[in-house]
Amino acid sequence: MAPLKAHPSSPMAMFKESQTAGMDSAMQTLECHKAAERAFQLTCTHCGKQHNVALRGCSRCKAARYCDEKCQLADYKARHKRECAHFVHPPMTATFLTRPVAEERYASQPAFAHTHRDGMGFWVGISGDIRCDLQYLVDAMDPLETAERRERLEREGPHVQELFRLHRAGKRTLLPLRVLVQNRRKDNARVLVCGARAQVVSYPYAVNKLMPGLAENDNFERFTYGRDNFLAIGVAYDPFDHRPRVLVTHINGTTVRVLHSRLTSRDAHMIHARAS
Repeated sequence: MAPLKAHPSSPMAMFKESQTAGMDSAMQTLECHKAAERAFQLTCTHCGKQHNVALRGCSRCKAARYCDEKCQLADYKARHKRECAHFVHPPMTATFLTRPVAEERYASQPAFAHTHRDGMGFWVGISGDIRCDLQYLVDAMDPLETAERRERLEREGPHVQELFRLHRAGKRTLLPLRVLVQNRRKDNARVLVCGARAQVVSYPYAVNKLMPGLAENDNFERFTYGRDNFLAIGVAYDPFDHRPRVLVTHINGTTVRVLHSRLTSRDAHMIHARAS
């Protein structure tokens, strides 16, 4: 018989226990996604044959793998030439997995929007739960830092309470997004991506539904185009850390531990970021 588990002794202990359980679940999901990425690397996109070693793939899109040149040429003529040029599929990576895994019926992180321009591809999905649950402004973007951040804010005095009120930091108001940017330019030119200036533009019918959820200090602008009203909502500003809520998490599939103000790698063709 398993021993009884004691209940948390305080709200902070309860929060930390919940956070630990959430992180364990997230790690299990990531391991599952890594396994799916490894399976993709062993499977030919054209004929479906599985191998014991990772296959070579399209060097430009990173979204297709092939047994040999014969399969690659056949797939290129049949569909890949068009798909690669039009950014039909994002690169296959465990950190931005838009395809169903194992027995899943649907992808856990589907991309609900994508576009491309001047050799750059952009895919946008929900960060976190597929149910699109809103998050708190008071929480850190990195879940591992949330407990420390909350404890720090509790010690900082009355002015923090005023920021809580103005920005509704204790309410679920943020929709976290996951964005993947890929450089497929044939000239290998560098491209500067200003993630903090990204905006989501609403449909006209949604403006009146969105306005009640916005606070006075939120980053938004209402405008008219033709006869219709639109709402442009920008990346949330963090009043506690005094910076936009944008976090670069991976570059070319490698986890970014420390984010510097300047990226110097010539090989940074794929950037994965989160924004609120």
